[in-house]
Amino acid sequence: MYTVNGTQGGAGESASQEYERRRAKDEARIRQRWGRFGGIAVALSDERQSTRAWSIGAAGEEIVGARLDAIASERIRVLHDRRIPGSRANIDHLLVTPGGVWVIDAKRYRGRPELRIEGGYCVPELKR
Repeated sequence: MYTVNGTQGGAGESASQEYERRRAKDEARIRQRWGRFGGIAVALSDERQSTRAWSIGAAGEEIVGARLDAIASERIRVLHDRRIPGSRANIDHLLVTPGGVWVIDAKRYRGRPELRIEGGYCVPELKR
């Protein structure tokens, strides 16, 4: 992995950290609500979908990151999980090549992606 200014961001690192933060907050809320039965309540509780989504997203970023790392070379640099200054947002992956800089946002979807166009009379014609 390529480093910039001595910093190194691993693929999915910030998503994993956000997942852990949310999971800990959810667990603390359950423990507080259930008092001495909090441990049992945590064990029997399902993870909130919004919390689980961060774990799934981190896994997707790690998969994409590993594939990008496999093509890295002297001419192709790969940067992961770059913070956007003045924002809480980040860029999942940057690919720096002689032909340009590619910004890659990773998502993990289930199933095969499909193109679906819905509309009335103004539906664009697809070129194949």
